Amino acid sequence: MSSTDPPVTADLGSAEAQLLERAHALADLHELSLSAVEGQGALAIVLGRPGEGKSALLGRVCRDAQGLGLRVCRARGSELERDFAFGIVRQLLERLVRELDPAEQLELFDGAAGLAAGVFGLDGGGRAPDGPFAILHGLYWILAGLLTRGPLLLAVDDLHWADDASLQWLAYLRGRIESLRVLVVLTSRPVDPEHGVLGMLGVDLAVHSLRVGPLAPASTAALIEDALRATPAEAFTHTCQRLTAGNPLAVAELLGELRRMRATPDAATAATLDSLAPAGLERSVLDRLGRLTEQARKLAHALAVLGEAAPLRLLATLGGLDLDAAASAAEELTQAGILDQAEELRFLHPLLRAAVYESIGVRLRARMHAHAATLLSDERADPQAIAAQLLCSDPAGEAQSVRQLRTAASTAMSQGAPASAISYLRRALAEPPQQETLGATLTELGVAEMVVRDPAASTHLQAALQCASDRGERVVLALLLSEVCLYAGERERVLELLGLALQIAQDCGDPELVLLAQRRRIALGLALDLSDGKLDEPSLEALQLLAASQRPAARAVRITLALGSARPCEPGERPLALLRAGLDGGRFLAEESADAPEAVTAAIALVVYDQLDEALQHTSAMLADAARRGSVLGFVHGATFRALAHLRGGTLAEAEADAQDALRLLQEQSMEFVAPFPRSCLAAALRETGRAREALALLDGGELPAAASGRAAVFETRGRVRIVLGELDGAIADLEAVGEIVQAAGLRHPSYHRWRSPLAFALAGGQPERAAELLASELADARRTEVDSAIGVALAASAALAAPDACDALWQAAIERLRHSPARLELARAEVGYGAALRRAGQRVRAREPLRHGLELATRCGATPLSTLAAEELRAADGRPRRPWLSGVEALTPSELRVARRAAGGASNRDIAQALFVTTKTVEMHLSNAYRKLGIDSRGLLPGALSD
Repeated sequence: MSSTDPPVTADLGSAEAQLLERAHALADLHELSLSAVEGQGALAIVLGRPGEGKSALLGRVCRDAQGLGLRVCRARGSELERDFAFGIVRQLLERLVRELDPAEQLELFDGAAGLAAGVFGLDGGGRAPDGPFAILHGLYWILAGLLTRGPLLLAVDDLHWADDASLQWLAYLRGRIESLRVLVVLTSRPVDPEHGVLGMLGVDLAVHSLRVGPLAPASTAALIEDALRATPAEAFTHTCQRLTAGNPLAVAELLGELRRMRATPDAATAATLDSLAPAGLERSVLDRLGRLTEQARKLAHALAVLGEAAPLRLLATLGGLDLDAAASAAEELTQAGILDQAEELRFLHPLLRAAVYESIGVRLRARMHAHAATLLSDERADPQAIAAQLLCSDPAGEAQSVRQLRTAASTAMSQGAPASAISYLRRALAEPPQQETLGATLTELGVAEMVVRDPAASTHLQAALQCASDRGERVVLALLLSEVCLYAGERERVLELLGLALQIAQDCGDPELVLLAQRRRIALGLALDLSDGKLDEPSLEALQLLAASQRPAARAVRITLALGSARPCEPGERPLALLRAGLDGGRFLAEESADAPEAVTAAIALVVYDQLDEALQHTSAMLADAARRGSVLGFVHGATFRALAHLRGGTLAEAEADAQDALRLLQEQSMEFVAPFPRSCLAAALRETGRAREALALLDGGELPAAASGRAAVFETRGRVRIVLGELDGAIADLEAVGEIVQAAGLRHPSYHRWRSPLAFALAGGQPERAAELLASELADARRTEVDSAIGVALAASAALAAPDACDALWQAAIERLRHSPARLELARAEVGYGAALRRAGQRVRAREPLRHGLELATRCGATPLSTLAAEELRAADGRPRRPWLSGVEALTPSELRVARRAAGGASNRDIAQALFVTTKTVEMHLSNAYRKLGIDSRGLLPGALSD
């Protein structure tokens, strides 16, 4: 794999032919190049069939771009290297990265860019990437850093042969390129729009798509005249056009043959062209190759097998030539127009390489690839270069081949390219591995398939489990397989595997394995069905003993037990002490990461027990950890449960922004299985801000999750939205479903799922007795928890449905409780409810104070329907509501507020963009809007403006 800048095209005697009729495409790409210089990035793709001049067009664009001041980086896809992880990216950027001195590299890899340093074999400062997304995120910031040194043109020829990881990066880049000083120009054969990432790029409206096609007869006639030095007869032109279909490369090949024959372009010659003309490009190339020496043919075969830019000495060895004979053969091939005139040995066109390659017998090709793998191994070449050769060789039961393929797979996985790893490991299985390495190979393949959600992961991990004899290995495999089955919706299989893992761990008597199995059983049990998270008494006692120990694993157990205490409505003192001990001043997150299930458990427990400030600190730390590692799952978890904390606290703009960020990233990464929770949070924020119809559409827009906990979140939010919309029957059905789920789990804590009071409202008209029972039950459980917001919400709900002579005391008690809680929105709701009740009772003067307080709080929360109601009630009570904010902090959108607060805290635009997985241009836009609305003109004034 070379990172130097090879010529994208060369003179086939057809360079001009391939640029005929391309003026419009060249003009469009010239404009895009100018825009890139000025800071407006773009991605363009040139589509055309083989030989229609894509490469020549790209070569002209590269020359023009250099004249405009863009530095050009080139790459070309290859059939042989299409499984080489980030092969195209490395061809484009590796030389630029390695040209930097150590200090410059250190600066480049600072922040998120360090996550992708391993793609270039460099140290990213200890930044360990967390999956494919982290690498893509890091590569984006590497490119952004390189662009500070000047604008770039990234030119990729034959994208249809690009590796999957590079295609994923181009797809990631396309939505973020606008703010970069870069033009990316790709060439590809036309592909079906359904053909993965490449097909999507060809039809994406964000990509400038250009098409080239066959030449018109007039252009063919001009080329004939130029090549044969005579004006062609009409019949001659017509026949040439028919034989070549106007394909520029085919025209050039035909004219080259006719020029060698000294043919004249008259009508008589036209009549003989069918017999004289070669039957297609492949025949032409082979005829030309057949006229050369045996040494030239051997070198051409070796180059077709070993790959372009291979050293001459390796090509000579593979072709069975001495070095002098190989050098002479290379010159002969160049003179014959088969090899390029560049310093590196490469075919003049990929179609020439394909023709030579296909001319080698299948069995001989396979043997040559195996020999090439051995040569590269002796050279200590890149493991993936060796693997690329083995992929094309026949299985031979060689242990060394299995080792090399597994090494290449490990490299690919470390570079965030699981698709490449899967190719290598499947080929390793075909070798096949010896019995002692079969299980490990199956496990590695299953894990790689897990990353890309390939259903084959289940088969391979099951086979690995059957191979494994070590009990510890069997526990880990059973747990991995249970996770695969979870995503496949195989509930009973998940429970079976969790039980198997725990049984094996207990049988071998290893307390660490027992703990691992128990932790996973709780986490996946809760994800599938809340009731499956329960533990038997012996298991619970063992966990309690571990929680009391000083072992590092005790942290996670303490967090789990803390949330478990919410089931019987235990007061918060003991659970919170356990929780804080588990978090251990941030050490849990530092060691376990935001991806750990217990990180989410901690966030939920803090919210349940009204510790919203701590919940915000903890989830913000989760987001920081996720940004550092480039973790999608960690970011989504942190953003989702920070949104929940903001919702409970009544900061609706922040809740909406966090939930939107989580959903945006999930949609980009096609991780719909995690979406129910952020979708529910966003819908709840939309409901409170007056967009109930939008909220309902959001909740109805996705499939219901298989996991009961996800369904409970969706049902609860949708039920409350339907109450706002007056759809009581649907609301009752949704909220009853929540009740069934949480009651089956013994989850009575009213702060976990707030379903009883809204259900009571929906039932009050037709089933008043049932409504009263629900409210009494919620209030009793809330009092047992001693959580102020839970008690206040239950009291307010009871007051709203109580008789007029009994509601006053309930309203006052609710407001008093809520004033001691962080639930500002619930306090606003209670104040407005109390004021409205007083107004309806004819006590207008008394009604004004709670209505004013409620209006102020509701407006600050951004709860538009509630503030509108408060204003109407205040007017009815002869009060004067204040005007809504048209400027200031309250006028900021959720995204503007979030960015402004980070900037006020000292974060740079780049820091903010990396943390939120957006572009710096997006950050700049939000800050510009914030300055205008806040009436300021500099970053330094942000803290004061936001404080005011």
